[in-house]
Order: sequence, then C-alpha cells, then structure tokens
Amino acid sequence: MRETVRDAVAMRLASDVPLGALLSGGIDSSVVVALMAQTSSLPVRTFTVGFGDARYDERDYARAVAERYGTVHEELAIETDVADTLPRLAAAFDEPLGDEAALPMFLISEQARRHVTVALTGDGGDESFAGYERYSAHRLASALPSPLARLGGHVVHAAPSARHEPRSPLFRVARFLDVAAAPRDSRYTRLMEVFPRELRARLWAVDGLPGINLLVPSERGLEGLQLLDLVTYLPGDLLPKADIASMAHSLELRAPLLDHRVVELGLALPRSLKIRGLTGKVALRRAFAAELPPEVARRGKTGFGVPLGRWFREDLRELAHDALATDRGWFQPAEVGRLLDEHESGRADHGHRLWCLLMLELWVREHVEAPALVTAA
Repeated sequence: MRETVRDAVAMRLASDVPLGALLSGGIDSSVVVALMAQTSSLPVRTFTVGFGDARYDERDYARAVAERYGTVHEELAIETDVADTLPRLAAAFDEPLGDEAALPMFLISEQARRHVTVALTGDGGDESFAGYERYSAHRLASALPSPLARLGGHVVHAAPSARHEPRSPLFRVARFLDVAAAPRDSRYTRLMEVFPRELRARLWAVDGLPGINLLVPSERGLEGLQLLDLVTYLPGDLLPKADIASMAHSLELRAPLLDHRVVELGLALPRSLKIRGLTGKVALRRAFAAELPPEVARRGKTGFGVPLGRWFREDLRELAHDALATDRGWFQPAEVGRLLDEHESGRADHGHRLWCLLMLELWVREHVEAPALVTAA
C-alpha cells in the first residue's frame, strides 16, 4: 500500500510549472500532501476551503496537516456572496450538474490558480479503498427485516431533526431505515438518488420521463459497490465536477489515488482491510497512520458538505424564489412551491433538491437564453 500510493504521487509531481495540492482535511488528500512534502525539496503549497458553519467546516483538520508538514497554506472562507457566484458556476458547465460541491471546488480552484498551475487531489480514495459510509449502510440494510425498518422509520421521522438537519444522527438513521425498507434491488439507488421515485411522480410535468432508475451492482459484495461507483458516480459526477470547475480557471488537477495500480490494489484487498464496523479505508489508514496527525488519521467519512439548509433559508432564498418561479412546463409549480415552503419552514430539508432545480434553471439562462438573445441582437 505505502509503495504503490507513494509511487503514484511521485509520478504526478513531474511538472515544469508551479504545483500544489487541494487539501480538504480528509484522509485521502492528507495522505497525498504528506507524500508530496516527503518528496519535495520545497514547501508544498496547499489550499483549503471552508464555511462559517462549524458542521461543514474542515479547515482545522487541513490546518493540522499543513502545520505538520510546513506547507504554504491558504484558506478560503465561503461567506455571503453565494448568490452572486452561482451564475458564474452555471456558465462554466456545459451541461447541468446537481452536485453542490462544485461551488467550493470552483472557488478554491480560482484561489489556487493565482499561485499554481497544477494541483494534486485526493479524488478516488473512497472508491478505491471503500471509504463511503453507504457501503456499510447497504450491508446493514440487508440484515434488517423490511417491516421492522418501515416501523422504525415511522417512529424516527416524527423527530424534527430527522426531517431537516442532514448531519444529525437522527436524519442519518431515518435515511438508513428508508433504505432498509426498500426492495433489495433498489437499496443502493435509494442511497444515491436525490429525487425519490414517489417525488418524481409528483414533480415531473413532462410525460415519458423514466420512472425507474436502478443502480444494481454487477457483482455481489463490497467490490461490486466499488465497481459500480467507479463506472457511474466517478465519471458521471465527481470527475466532471472537478475537471470543469478547475479548468474554468485553467487549473490542472491530478488524482494519484486514481492511478490504475492504486485502484487495482484497492479493489483486490480483502474486506477486512477495507471496512471494519462503520470505518472505511482500513488499509490506507494503517499504512499512513504515522504520517498523519492523530485527529485526521482517526476521522470517519463526513463527505464534503455544503450548508444548503441555511443557504436556501437565507443567502439563496431570494434567488431561488425568483428562478424557480419560472414555469418551463418541466415541473409542477405547486410541487416546486411545496419544496420551497417545507424547506424554509424547517419541516423538511430539500436543500439538495432545490440546488438541482436552481442550477438547472440558471444553466438554461446562461447557455440557452443568453446565447439566443445575443444571436437575435
């Protein structure tokens, strides 16, 4: 493990232009920075993005890694100009993308490009080494009888925090129980989807759209889920997001944990070196525990969260109401209004869904309507 990952990082340090790293504070990017620092004769330049909301801020962890390796470290705090930035973000993408992590990636790439031309990232570590919590959730769901899961879900959903605070334990338990109550062949889809089938049936105003969208692994077990993510989630979301958001500022990203030898090694590991309990990336943690600050080495997977809940109640409230009031005949206006109302009142958290709808509308304005107006003029 140590040799394979170290070689993959070293290969991607070849550059005749300034080079740095995007440091999130998670295991993957921290390992990459540690190996860069051990290889480089000059201090590594590192860049981190964070939020004022402590629940979504990882700057302390990134700072611990930067201090340990004496990197030239810069932090970008995303504050209140979100609404002004979204049209720029929509303009950068040639097709709509509903991943809200594109915004911090877009902004930190802009910041990093002022100092470096190439940046290494930790992308691919979760797929290669089984870091997603949903892998454990999928396995646990199969051990829970569906009737019991449905009953538990009704009870847990009664708690307010289970409906409107995505990072609360009860919200996560409620989501898990919903997955466990679903038919076996649709459980991974329920873990991944943004708009559940029943919501699509109410929201869609266009006939003929697919009502079923199942993500079914081609192989059983954990490796089947890893392979599924490698051929769907990675090329369909994570890599386009990172590539487009970075190249909008002419920043080249390199992902050593997606080196084919690293991926092959990760997939070939026995389950005991992938997941233990709810902790993923066991082998990677063990291999590089000595290189990481203890608080980083023992961190669980949190995901790169964005405070959409608050944004759609405050910073993005006016923009969302203006943009989503446009009726293009694609969605039922009453259902869109219900999503906005439930979210703003705190009865539910629809942040990710509202983000998808908002970015679609902004994308249409930037790429369809604006060019048409220029042509007409």
